[in-house]
Amino acid sequence: MTVKIVGDTSSGISAELARQLDLKLRWDGVGDDDKSRRVSLKLQNATLDELLRTVVGDTGLTYRLDGVSLIISGKQPAEK
Repeated sequence: MTVKIVGDTSSGISAELARQLDLKLRWDGVGDDDKSRRVSLKLQNATLDELLRTVVGDTGLTYRLDGVSLIISGKQPAEK
C-alpha cells in the first residue's frame, strides 16, 4: 500500500481506512484531542499494520482489527 497524507486528522484517516476496507470504525476511550491530532505521512509498500501504527503514532493509542471492525483504544491508565 502506498499512501501520502498531509495534515489530515487521525479520525479522518481512520474513517477513510475503515471505509476503504469495509470495516466499522469504533473508538474506545479516545478523547477528542487524540481524534483531532493532525497526521502527515508518506509510506511506500506499507502493510496495513505499518499504516495503522503510523496513524496512532506516539499517542499511546492502540488499535486492533476484529474481522468486521477497526477498534482504536485510548491510553491505558498507569498501574500503581
